[in-house]
Amino acid sequence: MITYTVANSGALTGISNIAGAVTCALSIQNNDFRGIVHSVAGTNAQNYITLAPTLSQNISNNTFTNLIVNTTGNVTFITVSNALGITGVQTVNANSIVTGFQKPAQGELLLLLRKRHICQWIFHYPKRNNFSNVTVTVQP
Repeated sequence: MITYTVANSGALTGISNIAGAVTCALSIQNNDFRGIVHSVAGTNAQNYITLAPTLSQNISNNTFTNLIVNTTGNVTFITVSNALGITGVQTVNANSIVTGFQKPAQGELLLLLRKRHICQWIFHYPKRNNFSNVTVTVQP
């Protein structure tokens, strides 16, 4: 995906839907995030999947394969944000870390599934998501 050969502060954004129509169905499925390499530590935030409001959302079967993210910035795997329409349905299932995830640089937040602004819609509670084999360096 990307190799950082020098310290970097620019945000990394994977899949981002920031202007979806509230009448549309959004599906983000079967993507594999891999190959993020840091030769030196950076300070950049990394957001792999970020969504705007749509009628419905299905975020399923995405993988995050063997990532070693050497940044002090926030790292967010999936942000399911903003209220859907009153009849909206949101499904977040079977997303997983494959092999492992490492964040060796001390720093900000690691968010695996961020959900916000929930009101007047149905959220199918996440099922079969596997966010395991995570190694982070904590600040003393």
